Amino acid sequence: MTGVDLSSKAIAQANALKHALGLDAQFIEADIYRFGQENTQQHDLVFTSYSTICWLPDLTL
Repeated sequence: MTGVDLSSKAIAQANALKHALGLDAQFIEADIYRFGQENTQQHDLVFTSYSTICWLPDLTL
């Protein structure tokens, strides 16, 4: 799993939970638009919660 968030505090919390639970995951602090342009890795699924939709004004469905 790969998690992306703009907040360094959110990434730090995610990494703390990852280590506490022994999860196989990576969490990246990045602007999602830049991440989408710079990251060439393929992903099977992209999830965003309803509370983030307002932060993605040009989201194409």
